[in-house]
Amino acid sequence: EAWDKWGCLSVLVTDERQLENAKRWLGRAFHEMEKDARLVLWSDIKEWYEAAKKRKEIRERLRL
Repeated sequence: EAWDKWGCLSVLVTDERQLENAKRWLGRAFHEMEKDARLVLWSDIKEWYEAAKKRKEIRERLRL
């Protein structure tokens, strides 16, 4: 497994409806890497993207 061999970061992207299922799935199927894996909500990725986009627009407007 890449996780064992190279220490890769595992990220599972989900939504609010499936979060509990994702936690159970991660705990059962991949219990060895549960503490190292990340559960990320799709809405958080969207929020992060929108903030980065806004920051870029402001930098361009200020010509920084």
